[in-house]
Amino acid sequence: MRLLSLCLCLCATSVFARTHSVSTANSIEYFNLKSASTLESLEKAVKIYTMDGDVWFQLAQKRLEAKNYDSAIEAYQHVFELGAFGNKIFADCHYDIACAYALKGDSKAAMASLQKSLDMGFRDLNHVRTDKDLESLHKDAKWEELAATKDVSKMTRDEAWRYDLWLYNREFRRIHLNPYQKTPKEQLDQEVKALDREIPKLSDHEIRMRFMRLSVRIGDGHTILRGFDPAIAAQVPLTVFKFDDGYHIIAIEKSRASLLGAKILKVAGHHAEEAFEASRPYIAKDNSMSDLAISPRYFANAELLKGLGWISDTKEITYEIEDTSGKISSLTLATKPGPTDAKDMVGIETSLPKVPLFIKDRSKPYWFEYLTDTKTVYFQYNSVRNIADEPIMKFAERLFQFIETNDVENLIVDARWNGGGNTFLSRPLVKGIISSKKVNRPGHLFVITGRHTFSAAQNFVTDLERSCEVMFVGEPSGSSPNFTGESVLGVLPYSKMTYSLSDLHWQRSWPMDARNWIAPDLPAPPSFADLRLGLDSAFEAIQAYLIKK
Repeated sequence: MRLLSLCLCLCATSVFARTHSVSTANSIEYFNLKSASTLESLEKAVKIYTMDGDVWFQLAQKRLEAKNYDSAIEAYQHVFELGAFGNKIFADCHYDIACAYALKGDSKAAMASLQKSLDMGFRDLNHVRTDKDLESLHKDAKWEELAATKDVSKMTRDEAWRYDLWLYNREFRRIHLNPYQKTPKEQLDQEVKALDREIPKLSDHEIRMRFMRLSVRIGDGHTILRGFDPAIAAQVPLTVFKFDDGYHIIAIEKSRASLLGAKILKVAGHHAEEAFEASRPYIAKDNSMSDLAISPRYFANAELLKGLGWISDTKEITYEIEDTSGKISSLTLATKPGPTDAKDMVGIETSLPKVPLFIKDRSKPYWFEYLTDTKTVYFQYNSVRNIADEPIMKFAERLFQFIETNDVENLIVDARWNGGGNTFLSRPLVKGIISSKKVNRPGHLFVITGRHTFSAAQNFVTDLERSCEVMFVGEPSGSSPNFTGESVLGVLPYSKMTYSLSDLHWQRSWPMDARNWIAPDLPAPPSFADLRLGLDSAFEAIQAYLIKK
């Protein structure tokens, strides 16, 4: 029996091979046709070779553009069989099939395909609403529900809030990769029902806070509901950072520069640690490091403090502070809508005896400096995005050319401020570090991580951990080596609250890696006592290691 099965498998394999064999000449022709990406070239390409789902997807789109609706639908069927590269590719295919059916006048089939697309997590609901290809479906009784197009201006306040809740509840469940990863479905159901029931007796601020808490319960750092639009929310001109030794002011309006470094003791009459704990249920996170990163921002947010019931209006916030001389006093700051313009603020670096490298130039996405005393290149990577004058690829060329042509023994990669961007842009940096024999060796490659190391920056440092001889320094990273991410954006019709939802699994580490973060080999949490002396705790730890080595 086993022998017969083996023979059958071999026979099947040989038939498969003959069916899909391609001559050398045809192979080259296929490559050229595929690369041309025109309707005509792709039609010829799939006659030579039928096994590439990406080619079928391109052909399906070209046929749809050419109004060859039936043949476009047929091409999309091949994509379902073979797969293709893209976010929510099958949802996109069903959406395009819906457009094809709608354009050829088959409303019933179009509506069925649109339903499939939405059920599979099609991302852009606003596109559904405005796509002219689907205009023929607007008369269908199901359209208003599928596209969520009810007119909230005709609703009562409570009805409109409930409509927002209905829509948000639907959207996070259909789009999110796994909305029950941290909270069981039954608990989420209960929370939604409770909020729906209690809306009439809650203030608008309280409802917004409940929406935020619901969003956090979904359980990842990219799934965020902005209960108070940061562009217009009432805030005070103050930036607070949670150091290992307290909450300190690191930026303030220029007229109050003397308060830089002051310690926040109380916020609106509540101890700073109480304010920290009270804000945590409203902070989206992959791990608890995001609490450290985000909670101090809420110290300056009057809308959130009102939502907590700590202040009665949003015109001002009062703090109890201890200045650097030890004097305790009260500080009342008036709020303004939106964040304070950076030019009106002054940062902690202006009050230090010397400016440590890690706060020297955080406004640049990437830069490096050579430290002659230890033959070290310090490279600060603050954002995974290109700048026009020198894209990351060009910067990487300059960085590694410098390392290879100069007396360099060590590389420090400082990613502690990097909140992410486009993961794919980091590839030249990762490849350069992997291939540099001068620095990619034990005890010579250091990566500083921290609470802000998140999203694409997490992918970057995870890539380095997996492929390089790296030593991590500082704090745990702000995300997990494997995490649920991405930002699918939306707006709720009544409240205008914006949200993002995660629908991808970023697995840059091994499948069995369930760590909350990458923990440092040399722990060095930020200390205000060090900063006040112009020192960087993480950098000092590396220096000490190099000296002892």
